[in-house]
This record gives sequence, structure tokens and C-alpha cells, in this order.
Amino acid sequence: MTENENMLAVIPDDCTIVVIDDDWGTCDTLRQMITATSKATVLCATDGQKGRDLVFEHKPDLVVLDLVMPKMGGFQVLQEIKSDDETLDIQVIVLTGNDSPDNMSKSLYLYAESYVTKPCDVRDFLQTVGKVLMRKRRERLSGNDLTALLGT
Repeated sequence: MTENENMLAVIPDDCTIVVIDDDWGTCDTLRQMITATSKATVLCATDGQKGRDLVFEHKPDLVVLDLVMPKMGGFQVLQEIKSDDETLDIQVIVLTGNDSPDNMSKSLYLYAESYVTKPCDVRDFLQTVGKVLMRKRRERLSGNDLTALLGT
């Protein structure tokens, strides 16, 4: 296995990821990056409302969320995900081109697991995705959650 394959293998094949970004090119690029290294299912939405609907319908393992979008902004999407009992455990990585300390603080305050600015290094982004997903799986396993062992 090459160094690149080994590094990217941390994204579990059996997970679902929702990418919400108003730029279709960014959505498509992220989907291609993730699926080139994993068999994960990647769903995309180009506005906050459609993205929020995808999250509530599919209950993904991870959401990659832009902040500035039409119809519903990223902070509102994040707040709705984290305030609903059915979705509050979904991991969220904020990926934004607006690198401000206020946006980072607010994202983390609203319980985003990570904050990444665009443009970002592909390797670093994929490592962040893998780490966030694996951290959640370890937490489930450490809690003796049998569903984690069974992969459900």
C-alpha cells in the first residue's frame, strides 16, 4: 500500500457523508476526493435548506458544511443539526473560505467538531475527515455500544 493509500484509508467505507456548499465545483471535488480513497457514500447539496433536508433524511455520519450559502446559512444548519435529538451526534466539519476568528469560535460553540478554511490541502482535509469519523467510532466502542461493533 502506498503512503497516500495508507493515509487515506482512515475514512471508513461504510459511512455516509453529506457535503453542503453553495459552489457545485467544491461539492463535486470533495465527493471525488473522498470516493477516490473510500467507498463512503457522499451526498451533495448546494444550498443550506437542501443540505439540512439531506441530513435529516439520511442521518449521515459526517457533514462537511460551508457557512455562506443561499436559503439557509451554515450556522443555522449547524444549529438545527445539533439541537435535534435525532441528529445531534452527527459529526460536522465546517469548511469555509471566510477565515475569521469569530466564525471559528461560533462554529465550535455550536458544536462543530472541526473548522477548516478554504483553500485547504487535500491530504490535511482527508486526514481531518478520517480523524473525526474514527474518533466518533472509538467513542461508541468505548461506551460498549454493541451497535458500533455490529456496524449498524
